[in-house]
Amino acid sequence: MHPRVVLAAVVIAVTALNACGSDDDVGESSAVETIATTATPTDATDDPTDALSAEVICERLTVASVTADTGLDIVRATPDDSATPQCAYEYTTETGGGISNLTVASMRAEDVGGLTGRDAFDFVVGINESIAGDGAETQEVSAGDAAIRISGASLHLGVVQVGDRVLTLIIPLDDVGSDAADSLIATMATTLG
Repeated sequence: MHPRVVLAAVVIAVTALNACGSDDDVGESSAVETIATTATPTDATDDPTDALSAEVICERLTVASVTADTGLDIVRATPDDSATPQCAYEYTTETGGGISNLTVASMRAEDVGGLTGRDAFDFVVGINESIAGDGAETQEVSAGDAAIRISGASLHLGVVQVGDRVLTLIIPLDDVGSDAADSLIATMATTLG
């Protein structure tokens, strides 16, 4: 189980980190589940100034592409629009055979203090740096208009900006190397930007 960070004033940190962790309730089926989408024009699928819906994230950033970037055996992609729209990609861990997940989210205006563009990106980066804590490694990633990976004690935290859209990634550090996290951040920029 990975640590959960609760920042009452920052919805993104709460919703995204609550998605990380183990889930022993997932069945033993190794079949990859696909997500059917019922996207409508209000899902902001083409406007880079709006957040994507959780279903659109899961549809566009496919299980196959996440598997290809990370090398993880993704068994399910689950959308969640209860707060910040996000998609949790569940996989079986190599150690212990448990289930964990990585989470990709699309920031809403309220998640970034109403900021846009580079200001919104910098705001989210600041939040993620505080989550990662002292001694975290920060690496710029060649993706979108701006992108960064912050690797802390237990998590890789990615932030990417494409136009006014800001996307985030949270993935357990022990499950994926830095290069794989960077590759997924780049794929996020091209498929979700």
